[in-house]
Amino acid sequence: MEIKTIKIENKEYEIKVNENNILTLTEIKKVKLSPDDYEKYFYINNNGYVQSSYFNSSIDENRWEAGNGFFTQEEAEKELERRKVFQLLKEFKLQHDNVELDWKNSKQKKWAIVIDGYEKNKVYCTHTCTIRDLNTIYFSSKDILDQAIYEIGEKRIYNAFK
Repeated sequence: MEIKTIKIENKEYEIKVNENNILTLTEIKKVKLSPDDYEKYFYINNNGYVQSSYFNSSIDENRWEAGNGFFTQEEAEKELERRKVFQLLKEFKLQHDNVELDWKNSKQKKWAIVIDGYEKNKVYCTHTCTIRDLNTIYFSSKDILDQAIYEIGEKRIYNAFK
């Protein structure tokens, strides 16, 4: 089977010819990784507000490379809320959970939040024993984590991390 690409009206297509000489034409979808020059994008400023700018400088490139660039205002607002909820979980742990977690001890339970376990739109507590996931807040007990979920709000946590 031979594969070729063509461009039609600024779109790229893949042409496949199979062993029966049947042609198929499939649009090649390219993932856009950053805005085009002078394209509007959104970011979270130092004061915790969503702002927009036009992509045309090293500042814009740096924001984007640091994960603080978004194609839409909705994406930026969702990320801002996720960061706020993550910070609330960190603060709750610091205030209410002073047990040192030992990642070499597989018998010590470490509790974390799981979204959409067995039911949709649900936040669960679960424990893990050996693997520490990046960007996860772990608690020493289910009761402390349940209290954090209650105080922050199950729906707010779910919406921030779904």
